[in-house]
Amino acid sequence: MRNLVPLALGALLLGTLGGCDNADSTTIHSNCTKGRVVGLSCNGTLIQLTSGDLSLGKTITYGGTIYYHVVGTHSALPANTAAGTELTFQLRSPTEAEAAPQPCLAIYQGFDVPQLVVENVGCQR
Repeated sequence: MRNLVPLALGALLLGTLGGCDNADSTTIHSNCTKGRVVGLSCNGTLIQLTSGDLSLGKTITYGGTIYYHVVGTHSALPANTAAGTELTFQLRSPTEAEAAPQPCLAIYQGFDVPQLVVENVGCQR
């Protein structure tokens, strides 16, 4: 039994220092993607990807129109970014803090779309 304690402590230390994934690590999904703003939802701003890794998004019906390759983001976008606005940006997965549930007004609907972070708006391809 005494020999198991050092072994267990060693395994714990290895798990802590030995390359386990950091919960706040993020993955960059694209360096410069094009997208069109669909509108607001409980997922934040819905964006239809028009170039880049289109497999990231999902198909939804919003306001009676079908949109393909849609993702949601709670990222701040430039002022006066309305539905139909086209943007270029970088996409990455959210950190644990960024993925925390957000409050949602009752006037908005939620969608089963990937939640991503939009950064570097206006990047050049």
